[in-house]
Amino acid sequence: INAEYMGTDRSTGAIDRDDNWRSRYSNLNYSGHNYLRITRILKSLGELGLEHYKAPFCSFVLDEIFAQHQLPNVLFSCRDYWVPTLRIDELRAQLEAVIESHVQAHRADPVPTHDSDCDTEPMDSDSEPLGHTNGPAPGTHIQSTEPDTEDSGSAPQATEPASE
Repeated sequence: INAEYMGTDRSTGAIDRDDNWRSRYSNLNYSGHNYLRITRILKSLGELGLEHYKAPFCSFVLDEIFAQHQLPNVLFSCRDYWVPTLRIDELRAQLEAVIESHVQAHRADPVPTHDSDCDTEPMDSDSEPLGHTNGPAPGTHIQSTEPDTEDSGSAPQATEPASE
């Protein structure tokens, strides 16, 4: 995985936009040919013991979709394939709740289907990148996904990831 391409700091796992974010977001918004590749990368991270990179990535994407309004066309893959790759039930449920809360909040303005045009305005190529908290939509807190080192018996349960 090319972490720098995805805007990931290898030492911390923090994700932020890089200098080429506009062209990469445009590609993600208007061409879904990399969506399956992203799903495979996320699944591979779990298999390679790097599960802790997955929730921050999904949280960042959800922030870009809902708060920054930059990746509206990615919502379906994030909701249906990327978030389900999370093996830690609590983290997956938190992100699913973020998605559901945004969908419910916009019921009068429904989330577009795969066949309809997106009702969110496309990204403005002149806009400046906004700051990120490397988390989900504002007001939602995702706990660290670092593996538990203590055997307290209260560690979140892992499940098999969804298939795309």
